[in-house]
Amino acid sequence: PTVRMATKKINDNTSWIDRLRGVPLVHLSLWWFAPKVFERLYPLVTQPGDSAQQCSVVGPLFTLCGFALVWHGYGILQMMLDRWQLLQRFKLHLPVESAEETYEQVVPRTLFNQCTQMVPSFLIAWHYGFIFRHCELPMPSRWQMTKEVATIYVCFETLFYVTHRALHHPWLWRFHRQHHATFGNVGVTGMDQSAMDYFLTTTIPSLVGHWAADCHVVSALVWGVIAGFNSVHSHGAFELPGTPSPREHMFHHFNGKYNFATGPCDALFGTHSTREQCDKVILDNDAAAERRKNKQM
Repeated sequence: PTVRMATKKINDNTSWIDRLRGVPLVHLSLWWFAPKVFERLYPLVTQPGDSAQQCSVVGPLFTLCGFALVWHGYGILQMMLDRWQLLQRFKLHLPVESAEETYEQVVPRTLFNQCTQMVPSFLIAWHYGFIFRHCELPMPSRWQMTKEVATIYVCFETLFYVTHRALHHPWLWRFHRQHHATFGNVGVTGMDQSAMDYFLTTTIPSLVGHWAADCHVVSALVWGVIAGFNSVHSHGAFELPGTPSPREHMFHHFNGKYNFATGPCDALFGTHSTREQCDKVILDNDAAAERRKNKQM
């Protein structure tokens, strides 16, 4: 596709105030408190008796557990909000019927991919010195931590966009079909993927990002928690205050020609939807209830 300037594609009626409203407060809080938490756990994460330049095996497990705790914890929370019909005024809907998969249905497939791909690949890469090479004190400055997390993000965003868009090609669609069983309205389905899908869009981008950043383990932890949160939130359809809106990725599950990643690559390659496109098909809870009522009449 022809490369377009980012500003041309995102120039819709969404004000910059609306965009700033979505700054995730949980991410900013994590950025501030993560170094303090790591300092407490420092004796567990480093090799005893060495120069503390090389992480012990607890290093990669530390970050993987941070990701898993956030992903499963936030996934269960969103499941309970749906099951008990709480905070539904923040729930978005599409004008189509979709499968309502539960946490219990999704978690076996997710755990299979995490345990057979993510955990072994991170441990192998750590063992050969490609990632998790820095656990030393003092902690990296918050500016350094920000640069390292940003490097992981740029690598992940780029590779995720390329692989995700490729999986929408008819030849490869069979590997990605499972992920589109729902319309982005069940949080835990963010990682409901076939093994090939998970390998291409999650395992490889994660490994390359951590290798390129050569980051401190606390920066890897920050990234893991952000990634776990975003995976659930972008598929949960809850537009909660202080969080990014899930409208764009929800629209991707409705129209697979748009919003393949988190924004920059979509804007660059002309696959970023406008707010108007999203609002034409995405309904708030009151509009969805009215639509259901009219269909029953």
